[in-house]
Amino acid sequence: MAARSARAGGLPAGVCVTASHNPAPDNGFKLVDPPHGHGLDPAWEGAADALAGLDSPEAVGAAAGTLLMGGTVTPGGAVVPAPQEAVNEAAPHAVLLLGRDTRPSSPALSAAVAAGAAALAPPPALALFDLGITTTPRLHWAVARACESLQTGAPLDPDAWSVGAYARELAAGHACLVAGTRPIAWDASPAPTLAVDCAHGVGAAQLEALAAATAPAGLRLAAFNHPPPPGDGVGGGHALNKDCGSEHVQKTRSPPKAWVPGEAAESPSPPPPGALCAALDGDADRVVFFTNNSEGGEGCQLFDGDRIALLLAAWLAPLIAALPPYPETNSKPSVGVVQTAYANGAAAAAAAKALGGAAGVALAATGVKHLHATAEARFDAGIYFEANGHGAVLLSARLKGHAARLAADAGAPATARAAGRAVVALGAACNQAVGCALSGLLLVDAALRCLGWGAGDWAGMYEDLPSVMSVVKVKDRSVIRTTPDEGTVLEPPRLQAALDAAAAGAGPGARTFVRPSGTEDVVRVYAEAGSVAGAKALAAEAEAAVQAWAGGV
Repeated sequence: MAARSARAGGLPAGVCVTASHNPAPDNGFKLVDPPHGHGLDPAWEGAADALAGLDSPEAVGAAAGTLLMGGTVTPGGAVVPAPQEAVNEAAPHAVLLLGRDTRPSSPALSAAVAAGAAALAPPPALALFDLGITTTPRLHWAVARACESLQTGAPLDPDAWSVGAYARELAAGHACLVAGTRPIAWDASPAPTLAVDCAHGVGAAQLEALAAATAPAGLRLAAFNHPPPPGDGVGGGHALNKDCGSEHVQKTRSPPKAWVPGEAAESPSPPPPGALCAALDGDADRVVFFTNNSEGGEGCQLFDGDRIALLLAAWLAPLIAALPPYPETNSKPSVGVVQTAYANGAAAAAAAKALGGAAGVALAATGVKHLHATAEARFDAGIYFEANGHGAVLLSARLKGHAARLAADAGAPATARAAGRAVVALGAACNQAVGCALSGLLLVDAALRCLGWGAGDWAGMYEDLPSVMSVVKVKDRSVIRTTPDEGTVLEPPRLQAALDAAAAGAGPGARTFVRPSGTEDVVRVYAEAGSVAGAKALAAEAEAAVQAWAGGV
């Protein structure tokens, strides 16, 4: 990423040492691209994979040096120097923002990142800013802010990217969105509080800063499952994501096994049965909501990413519709939801209803980077959430400029001015660089308050159709080629015909699709129908079709 920054003219890039929702022994990196703080530019993904696959320090150093000077590294690991006339002869300058999560291995890996970057571009060629323990979304946001500073000629100021600064920006946007509304009754207590399971991860400290900032607007937040201190007898960070957090809640459809309060003098009590709660993952880029039950009990009403996206669509569609057309084109700003083929069919139908037609719903390939890119390309206000709770509302530059002008125009109609102010506030409350669990908390609170809804209204938007997911082992997964959204098989052609026939025989609304795994020689199968038995039978037919037409083993 030091080379990426240097090749971007010294605009800051970022690295977060984290394995997100995975168990504590795992670890890895998330790479943050200049200038907008998004994930790594796809054009650099091959080079990143190639560097990771090299087996000696000398090979890594040579390849990284080539990247720094304008060359390339192919996915196979071959080093291709830049043409002589394109070589960057000037001393490279790079800015790197570094962060990490609470895993026991993260400090050493973070130090290794810093040492590697310094070896490639020794100071003063390299300016390294260590943000320490941080949520991944805050690091993305900090990279975007740092790039803005350099592009406007301002000095880099780490205080502008602090935990408190991030919380204040999110909270200011939220306060504007909920002005004049009544707080949500998250539980039945006299002072309702949204209990948040922080998965023993980095979200706990950021949530406490956010809680202080949102209290004046009537949103009370309580952080549970903080990172245990080192030497606590359970291995410090080894508790991360264990029997708690968004991954646990979404996959098991049950609350965290325990609600452990922080070390504050007045630690909050666990949420009572029936309370509407939230859960973050280990690096706080995912959030899901759920109704709590008795401690350690099984089963809960889950509000996953699909339901979050639908809630936000129901709130934002009329808000965006209240904006007048763009003056230069006389076209209205667009708002839409981006889903993957895995989104339940009932959710897709509910999205089309909320947005006034199927034109407001787009499909993207599996993976948040594909959802993000499609939302950015297709809509002025693009809502995307994976079922796991990773998502955002992306606002186009044109929409943000339009809204800001309306908010400041004393001669504009009152409804248009109010809508303009809300869109401006939305851009502050929702991290525009990447999905952020804390933004998700604020957007859900704002949507429920502005709609006047409770958990029952939200749950009543749709009822999931029964579905089944399975895998089929194949000799070579590359024989299957799908459309970009992964919903239709292109090759072998007879496979899609067999899938269509199976779905047609499974009843109204039934559907199935298959896609090759990105990492294993297996094909993933999805089927849904009007009953559990129907979905299982359809999945079995789809599996048989894969076996027949794609070399099953």
